[in-house]
Amino acid sequence: MRRIVAASILLAPVLFTVSAVASQPAADDTASNPDIRVSSGVTPAQIVSFPMHIAFPTDPLSATIPKDAEVGVQFLVDVSGKAKDIKVTDSVSPELDEKVIEAVRETRFSPAKLDDRPVPITMNLDVKVQH
Repeated sequence: MRRIVAASILLAPVLFTVSAVASQPAADDTASNPDIRVSSGVTPAQIVSFPMHIAFPTDPLSATIPKDAEVGVQFLVDVSGKAKDIKVTDSVSPELDEKVIEAVRETRFSPAKLDDRPVPITMNLDVKVQH
């Protein structure tokens, strides 16, 4: 009986050490060296110039257009600051929509930037037309 007690006392530190090592999670290389991306952030595209005058349609149907019409458009501002792929999202009349698309095409933007580099970005714009 003494031998069992002596063996238990001598082996106890070894058994506790083994169990402690076995219970620790395995080291994860990605956790110790995370891939951190440094960024200066995103700068949105800004309107630099917009045609101040949009020729209002003069056909008889233009009388049905409200005095403060608003046409919604969606488009892509490319890295050079030009509007591409212009689509009307909120139409007032086909004639006025075409005039607004033409005006947005002539508009110049400062491009959006990510990490101080120009990037293309989709924009939504509501153009108010008063007559």
